[in-house]
Amino acid sequence: MGCGVCTLACPQGTLKLYRLERSRPFGTTLELGLALYAENSDPKA
Repeated sequence: MGCGVCTLACPQGTLKLYRLERSRPFGTTLELGLALYAENSDPKA
């Protein structure tokens, strides 16, 4: 899967983040939340 950046960038992958977050891509739920917020706030997202 990788580091999770590709998952964040992929609209279909966003729903999988909650599963992946526990295994590797993000160290904490806060980091995941901030990353999701940043992606959702991005005009090209």
